[in-house]
Parts: sequence; structure tokens; C-alpha cells
Amino acid sequence: MNFGLNTGLLYWVGILIWIFSYVMIIYFINKSKDDKKKKIAIFVCVAITTILGFIVKPNNSDDIYYYIGVGRADSSFAENPYENYFNEVQQCHKEDPIITEAPSLNVVYTYGPLWRNICKALSTIQLNTMNEMLYLYKFVNVLIHLLNCVLIYKISKDKKILKLGIYALNPLIIFECLINCHNDIFVLFFVLLAIYLKQKDKIGLGVVSILLGTLIKYIPVIFLPYIIGNKKIKNYIVYLVGFVIGYLGLSYLETGNFNNSFKVLQQTSLFANNWENILISLKVSLSDTLKISFIAKIVFAIIFMTLVLKEYIKQESKPETYRIIAMLFYLLVITNFRNWYITWIFALIPILNKEGIFKIIAFSISALISNSIFYMIGGGYIFAYLIFLTNIITYLILVFTIKIYEK
Repeated sequence: MNFGLNTGLLYWVGILIWIFSYVMIIYFINKSKDDKKKKIAIFVCVAITTILGFIVKPNNSDDIYYYIGVGRADSSFAENPYENYFNEVQQCHKEDPIITEAPSLNVVYTYGPLWRNICKALSTIQLNTMNEMLYLYKFVNVLIHLLNCVLIYKISKDKKILKLGIYALNPLIIFECLINCHNDIFVLFFVLLAIYLKQKDKIGLGVVSILLGTLIKYIPVIFLPYIIGNKKIKNYIVYLVGFVIGYLGLSYLETGNFNNSFKVLQQTSLFANNWENILISLKVSLSDTLKISFIAKIVFAIIFMTLVLKEYIKQESKPETYRIIAMLFYLLVITNFRNWYITWIFALIPILNKEGIFKIIAFSISALISNSIFYMIGGGYIFAYLIFLTNIITYLILVFTIKIYEK
């Protein structure tokens, strides 16, 4: 897609002006020591940031255009994305500009059936241009983002406004979920909803929410033991078996065979700015690199089962444990180190203490900086240096805000 100067420049000029305005708002409101005004200030900041994220077109990512193209082919021409390579579908439907303007990818669909149906439903709205479809999808992302804000506020038992700000004003969320419009914001929503339902002691519904998130991407399954908690072994097994049957059954009904049900496991296994490329650059053979990758996955599985079993035996379920699990998953299992995968961990913000939250922020800073460097060195992206500088500035402001609200 064409990430032109107009949209990129609009974003960077707009966000820099907004950063300055944000600092001034927080500074002067803080001097008043009025909690009501502080709340209003944060709500205004969140609203303006959300509007900016909605207006600006995607920068250095074309995933949203692929979602749109697949959804149109599915809804208008009954093209099963699990059976047909998308570039071949494009050749068969050159008369449809929405399909032809999408990225020409030689891939079969790797998202879960729920995401397929969301895209299919949105694409039944017959808009005529890619821009119109883009803003339809972005509008839905904004709605989910606002629901996430509400859930974080409701789940948090202390420092509600602070935790809301850490999510809603985070450059990672702004850039990847609102501007680049990745579907991970939906995954985040279902994990947050599950945590909210757990607090209401509606464990069954919480498991269903994790199931729905897993029917988009498989990551929410990591948080399933936390949602079930320390129920009696019989109930624990019932929830797990129900989850597995629900996932396999719904996937089979949608995709037509069980093999397609597991294609979601390919979502994070692409070779792109990842540690496997480092090994290859060090002259490690591809076969040995894949063996090391497999060993890393086994190590993660052992750590995961050990931590979960340990907490179950102690009859405790700590959100901090799942922060560690999510970070280890990113470092040991995911080979495609993309920024938006970090957003999954943000679901734990409302239930973590200050130290845990700062560790998540530090983790997301490292991801954004490393990917900014990737764009500067080899990505060929014209605004890479501005991404790098703006991310650093925005994170400093985020930490500045946390310090203010802790006083």
C-alpha cells in the first residue's frame, strides 16, 4: 500500500503537537490538586488521542488492507480463505477494486474463524473504495479500544485513572492498534473481558471469552489457567475440556477440517526481524536454527506448566506470573518479533502492581525501539527516525504522568 508523505507527515506533526499539549494539560491540572480535573484531563487526552489514531492512515503496515480484501472476497464471492491463496483469488476477481488493491500475498488464511466472520460481516457493507472500507474497520477498532478503556477502568481496584492512561495513551497502543489497526486489539478485549468476568466470579463466561479470543489468535490460551484460577480439580478439568471441545468444534464447523483449525499456530512463526535471523547471520545453518527454535518452545512449555502447577498447588493465582509467562512466550516462542504482539500483555495492567506495570512498559519500549532501529537500518521507511524519537519522547511523558498521579 502507499503510505504517502501526506498521511505520515500528518501523523508526526499531529502527534508532536499533541505531545506538547498533553504535557501542558497534565502540568497545569496537577498544580490544582483537583482529582476531578485530573480525571477530566485524562479523559480529554484519551479522546483526542483516539481521534488522531482514527484519522491517520496506517504507517508501515498493510495488514488491515489484507483483512479488508479477504473479507470482501469471502462475503461477495464466497472465496474460502482457508482453502485459497489470496494472490490467486485476486487474479480471479480483478473487477473488484477492494480485492485488487489489497496486498498480493501468497498465503492461506492463518487467523481464527471468529476473525474471518468479523471481516466477512464488515465487508457485507458494500462500500466502493478501499479508503471507505479502511475507515469502517478503523471505526470498529476505535469502539473496541473504548470498550477496553472501560474494562480497564472497571477492573482496576486502585489508581484507575493512572492505569487507564497507561493503556490509552501508550504509543504502542496508539500506533499499532489505532493507526495500523491490527486485530490484536480484539484479542486484548476478550482477555480483559475474561478478567472482568473472573472478578464477578463468572468463570464459565470468562472461559468462553478466552475461547472467543483464541478463535482470532491463539495467544489468549496462555491466560486460561489464570481465569480458571484454583478451582477444584474436577471443575478445572471440566473447564479445560469444555474449552478444547469448543475450540475444535467451532473451528471444524467453520474451516471444514481439523488441519485448518491449527493453522493459527503459523501466525507468529514467520521469519521477520527475529532472533532466528541473528543465528542465520552468524552462519548457523537453517536446520540447526529450526532445532534451536524447537528447543526454545519446549523450554517455554516446561516453564509454563511448572509455574501453573506451582500456583495451583499453592492455591493462588498471581497476575504477575502471567506477565512473566507472556514475556517468556514472546522471547522463546515467537520468532516474528512484531510490536503489536506486545499488546497482549497490556490486559494485565489493571490487576498488576506498580512494579509489574513498569516492567510491561519497559518491555514495550524495548520492542518499539528495536523495531524503529530495524526500520532505520533496513526497512526503507521514510519516517523511521521520527518513529524512534517520538516513541522515546512519548514514553518519557507516560512515565512523567505516572509519577504525577502517584503523588
